Amino acid sequence: MDCLWRHCAAVLGGKGGRPSFDPVLMLKILVLQALCLVSDEGTEFQIKERLSFQRFLGVRLDGTVPGCNDGLAVSEAPGEGQGG
Repeated sequence: MDCLWRHCAAVLGGKGGRPSFDPVLMLKILVLQALCLVSDEGTEFQIKERLSFQRFLGVRLDGTVPGCNDGLAVSEAPGEGQGG
């Protein structure tokens, strides 16, 4: 569990730029990804298309959701990518 909190702090704790997404929202997105076995792009699409996903995540129809280019790819810890 400690590893999860360190990972969240590393991903969400950056300075500058736009405000980060809620850590609970990001965790819920990871749960959806794991249960539905979809990629980051597929998850973004499903969140925008499925009312049940939006309801689970607590986002409105017009609300912004993290996209695959917005840090949705939190499934890898920093430094655990290719060559890291």
